[in-house]
Amino acid sequence: MKKLSAKQIEDKLKVIEDGIKLKKDFTRHDIQSALDMLRGYEYTIEEKKKQLREMILRSGVKKIGIKTSYAPREELTEEDKTFRFLDDILSYRGVIEEY
Repeated sequence: MKKLSAKQIEDKLKVIEDGIKLKKDFTRHDIQSALDMLRGYEYTIEEKKKQLREMILRSGVKKIGIKTSYAPREELTEEDKTFRFLDDILSYRGVIEEY
């Protein structure tokens, strides 16, 4: 299959994006669903990461956590973990496709 235009991708991922906006959070299941919708269009892993990042940016959702380290407790700070899921994208089902 040929690749989709940016608008077609946005339309395709709109259902997932709306769900993320509604619950103000996203889960591994949401990311897997988005990847499933991009399957079969011959996107590279980097292109898939870009599309997922753009979907999350459009939703406006941020994941904030505590930055943990071996520093003393009073030095712990908040950290933006929104795109941390991209670090382990290969752990999602069907990310690597063979053509």
